[in-house]
Amino acid sequence: MASARSSLRSVPSSILKPTYARTGLVVPPNFHDVCEPHEREIVERLRVAARFAREMLDYTCSLAVPGVSGNDIDALVHEKIIQGGAYPAPLNYMTFPKSICSSPNAACCHGIPDDLPFEKGDLVSFDISVFLDGVFGDNCATVLVGDHEDDVTSEATTTEEKKDPRKKKDDDPRRALLEATRLALDRAVEAVGPGTCLTRVGDAIADVAEPRGYGIVEQYCGHGIGTTFHTAPLVQHHRNRDAFLLRPGHVFTIEPILTATNPAAIYVDGRDGWTVRTRDHSLSAQFEHMVLITHHGAEVLTVND
Repeated sequence: MASARSSLRSVPSSILKPTYARTGLVVPPNFHDVCEPHEREIVERLRVAARFAREMLDYTCSLAVPGVSGNDIDALVHEKIIQGGAYPAPLNYMTFPKSICSSPNAACCHGIPDDLPFEKGDLVSFDISVFLDGVFGDNCATVLVGDHEDDVTSEATTTEEKKDPRKKKDDDPRRALLEATRLALDRAVEAVGPGTCLTRVGDAIADVAEPRGYGIVEQYCGHGIGTTFHTAPLVQHHRNRDAFLLRPGHVFTIEPILTATNPAAIYVDGRDGWTVRTRDHSLSAQFEHMVLITHHGAEVLTVND
């Protein structure tokens, strides 16, 4: 990892950095910690960081065209993030060598951007996270490279599409997987609110994935977020019996990964120690939001202005 760390992109000294920025050392999260709701001042900072993260995600997705590489995009997004006064949160997190995660096709998550150009039809997930004003913003979307008929980072636009993503291009298995994953995230957000149990997230996602024959990656979960990048509560995306009662002020991510093959079988690529791939080389897709529990329901923080 020494060579990767020596080539980290630079960040101006004027930008506030997380504790791991210099050393790469991260205290492993304890998802069994007591998880108290955030106070209003932290929530307001999280709202700003989340919106900036979404702006950077939309920018990232707009760059994903045939002939452009993940490394090209990483360089451009890195500059855009620091221009906004933020730190690209993946950079040197546990020595991760890049500023974004770029995971094409059979790569499920944590992909390290490289110099291989994207091709038309590639299904690529981009995970964009920032550290701004002492808190983190975190979100992810999947794009179909070379297809700009609509904005895949936006939510489904019609009632029919929300009910069944196969209403759109059901002859294209790549788009069907993408749309189902986005729908699963939407349904999970709809399932939570004050006084509800967090386990409803897994049920909502499974209700979308299972009838369509898609697998759910169980090993990678959502998480609490605030002044710490990853913290309690653990947000599982499959059916489970976790018991965590949500209260106003809780902020966490929901970030399901669906695979074209069920069950989802994955492994960590030993060549880089980060990229998670499907064992059978089947396609995967991921979408992620930051969600705030309010007195009246759930508010998605990673939204466009």
